[in-house]
Amino acid sequence: MSHTPPPWRFRFSLLNLLLFATVVVMGLVIVRLAPLREEVRRLRQEAGVLNIDDPTKIQAIQRPRRFNSDWTWRIYLPPGGHYGVAVQVNELPESGVSPLPIFPNADTSHGFDHQILATGLSPGEWLITLSTWQRPSGDAAYGLSIKPSASSSSSMKAAPRSGEHTVSAEIHATPDQWPLDKDGRLLSLGTEVQATSVEREPGDQLVLLNRRFVHSENLANGVKSYSMPDTPPTDGVALWIVSKPPEE
Repeated sequence: MSHTPPPWRFRFSLLNLLLFATVVVMGLVIVRLAPLREEVRRLRQEAGVLNIDDPTKIQAIQRPRRFNSDWTWRIYLPPGGHYGVAVQVNELPESGVSPLPIFPNADTSHGFDHQILATGLSPGEWLITLSTWQRPSGDAAYGLSIKPSASSSSSMKAAPRSGEHTVSAEIHATPDQWPLDKDGRLLSLGTEVQATSVEREPGDQLVLLNRRFVHSENLANGVKSYSMPDTPPTDGVALWIVSKPPEE
């Protein structure tokens, strides 16, 4: 008499059922979180906060402006490199930015010819604000406010520099020059860092702002027009980051 084995039946133990349910739930969570992560990145960028995916690169983004007389950027400087920030008002070159006579070190500010200010920066995440204002005497002035970022996007905080981390100077401008002349507008010249984050390799130069002051042209219908001429004006403002790569 032959023995017929019982038919095979698919069985689930309670542990297998629990593991299967966990895998399904985790998959659903991952699928639903993916668009939320992209939304968070977008909102952070709109608020001027960096999403640092590669901590070996220089990164910068412009924060939303509060006043027409100032600009603020959040920048990240990776460890190991040497960095500085420079600003120039008027007497700008027709293209690009001016070369610095010397590289600023991390504890020194420099004033150069052609209304250039430069100061060194240590690695980390910084908030850099460029401001212009008019003194009661009628003279114009500009300055850089540089401070470690309070809401750092990276694990590395910037080391505060000793002393006041603000540099400022008079603007030697005539009434028909920026910023005293009000009948004009600053137009962008070339690539600059605005509301979308920009990356550079250590050792590269990063232009944060390069604006030229353009006078208005009256059209036939009374509307004012502003356009960059073929030869860009030298009045305006430029702000840029200089860097040297880590030493071998």
